[in-house]
Amino acid sequence: MDKKGNIVKMLVVVLCLCAVTLFALVQSGTNIPFIQAYKNNFKQNITGICNMLGITLPIEMQLYLDDMSTPTPKPTMMPASEQAELEKALGYMESEEVIPHEGTAELTTKEPVKVSSGDALPIALDAAENARFADYKGDIVSANETRYRAFNKNGELMWELPIQMQDPQLTVKGSYVLINETGAKKVSLYEGKKLLFTASTEGNIITADLSKNGDVVAVTEKEYFKGQVVVFNKSGKIVFAWDSGSYNILDAAISAKRSVAVSLLNTDEGADSFITCFGVDGKTKYKTENFKNSIIFDLEYNGEKLNAFSDSMCVGISAKGKTLWEYGFDGKLLTNYQMASNGSKLLLFESSGTGEIVVLSANGKTYTPIKTEVMPDSVSIKSDYVAYNSGRDVIITDFNGKRMLRAVCDSDIKEVYAIAPKKAFCVYSSSIQFKKLTRQEKHDTVSIPMQSEMPQDGQQEGEE
Repeated sequence: MDKKGNIVKMLVVVLCLCAVTLFALVQSGTNIPFIQAYKNNFKQNITGICNMLGITLPIEMQLYLDDMSTPTPKPTMMPASEQAELEKALGYMESEEVIPHEGTAELTTKEPVKVSSGDALPIALDAAENARFADYKGDIVSANETRYRAFNKNGELMWELPIQMQDPQLTVKGSYVLINETGAKKVSLYEGKKLLFTASTEGNIITADLSKNGDVVAVTEKEYFKGQVVVFNKSGKIVFAWDSGSYNILDAAISAKRSVAVSLLNTDEGADSFITCFGVDGKTKYKTENFKNSIIFDLEYNGEKLNAFSDSMCVGISAKGKTLWEYGFDGKLLTNYQMASNGSKLLLFESSGTGEIVVLSANGKTYTPIKTEVMPDSVSIKSDYVAYNSGRDVIITDFNGKRMLRAVCDSDIKEVYAIAPKKAFCVYSSSIQFKKLTRQEKHDTVSIPMQSEMPQDGQQEGEE
């Protein structure tokens, strides 16, 4: 009995060892013919039964059953020292020189653009292209739906304040910063980073502006009317409100002496517009004549003189409502415009895929048009120079386009702002950067952009 028991135990041990060995071989990927034959026979039987019973299997299972190939052995584990010795013995460690055939030259990466020593490095800013920016005393302020920020001339973040604004607009006049919602009702006035007031309008805001003294004017929707104009003083108190029952309100502006100019659309005989000016006491100061076939969509004060921008002309209007000067577009397509604090104006026109920049003085004097190499995406103007982009180049030039400074950026430029005679602020998709520009010779108009070359070692740049 004991002898039979021992034999049974020995058989169990042998079977266990065989099972372990078989499992190890299968897991290692070693091909065992009789096991492979059994697996294939089993797959064929399952396939036959399913076909006979009309059972449709999932595609992954059907592919597995159809696979009768011999499994590829898995790579074996080997200590690194032994692997190195084996490779050395087989000659794998010796590298051979590969002679490229024609058309198979080694790929090389493009040499990165050199950054000028005067440039601040790009600053990462999520969705920078969707934020609003403005020059504030040589620094840059920005606003998006959740943050109000300021950056100094070196690109350093000076401060950051939380806000809640829907589609915010940003306006700077003097020491004041206006952030207002578009399509909603909130307005906030700051002096630098100091919040002076936050208020809500009765209707949704269409457009808003402010004066150098901190008065805020807003054009809003109003039920049963064609718009409302409301004025807040810098303490947030409403000092003027006017509802239009006959004409749609296109825009409004307020001067330092609280003259409130309102652009109105007259559709009695086509699409004309005119301007009515009020005092905050509600009295009408003047009303202009109709500007035929012209829609005045923006009003800007320079002192007590008014600048009116339309789809067909730019007009200067005196404090008494008289037309001082007029610049007609002669059928040219206006694509962008800006006005400097001294009253100088930049008009960007498109012509055959390239741009033409026309600068008007505060008194309406026209400077020699500047022909751009390609159509700029963004323009900016200061008291005596303008900035614009030409592809990935940023350019600063005088009003006649004779003295030209230039710098190349390594990202697509979404917005450009002139902040100093030799310095510009550039906005990219997800970053911002202050760029220092160097002197370039004036180029004639060309059909393709001419990318700048960065200064070579030892080459001096223009001083700031």
